[in-house]
Amino acid sequence: MQTELYVHGEHEGFGVYATGGMTVDGNSVKPASREHYLLYRQGDGEGLYARAGRFMPVMGLRQAEHVLYPRRFGGTALFTEVYGAGVGWLSPELEVHATGFIADPFIDSIERGSGGALDVEKRFGNQLSIGHFDRFTRSDADTRLHVGLTGKLWLEDQKLLLAAEGQVIRQDFALDRGPTRYQVVGQLLATYFARPGLFVDVGLGHFDQDLAVADVDRDAVDVNVHFFPHSHVELVLMTRYQLLGLGGGGDGSGYALLMVHYRI
Repeated sequence: MQTELYVHGEHEGFGVYATGGMTVDGNSVKPASREHYLLYRQGDGEGLYARAGRFMPVMGLRQAEHVLYPRRFGGTALFTEVYGAGVGWLSPELEVHATGFIADPFIDSIERGSGGALDVEKRFGNQLSIGHFDRFTRSDADTRLHVGLTGKLWLEDQKLLLAAEGQVIRQDFALDRGPTRYQVVGQLLATYFARPGLFVDVGLGHFDQDLAVADVDRDAVDVNVHFFPHSHVELVLMTRYQLLGLGGGGDGSGYALLMVHYRI
């Protein structure tokens, strides 16, 4: 369980952003600040920006649901914020984000290592966008290179948003820890906006942790329902069924979670 407070202040293009809160893990309560950074940006949401501090490097679709495979296995899992500096350009037609980061010296993050990330997204009107991103990370345990593509298509008449992300990951282990391996992770997601305050996600995720080894790949079908009875309240029903090696790697598994989010 998490409890967080967000603070954001800005004046004439310069700003500060920070979160502070607590994470309850079993019988322990841990104070934490996942993000805190200084920001400068031109204009009102468009043009050049720069920031420095602790944040998540920009890459991929950046879905809010951290259980989706590209987030969980693609370098942006929950609690993988890093210390770094980034610059970017925002416009209705184009987004460019470049980030350099170091291994977190204070918190034992899930994602260890130092490196950089580059994300470029081109939009074609209000219907279609295509993106490309790269991420390089080096740690004491391994070196990883992520190369990925994203795509989004908005079908206004059908009230349907189609989104896709795919990554190929090359992982070189440190000396005496194993050979190079290649991984693939991807997600197809369709979001139907039934009416204001109610939308449904249906997704198919795939992750293969080693292309050279049989039956270590996994596939998941996700169905999520989001309902906002009030602007500050969200009810989420999240369901998943998952297979290992399409059944050849072990028994399937699944879950259903009902969550309530309250935002001040």
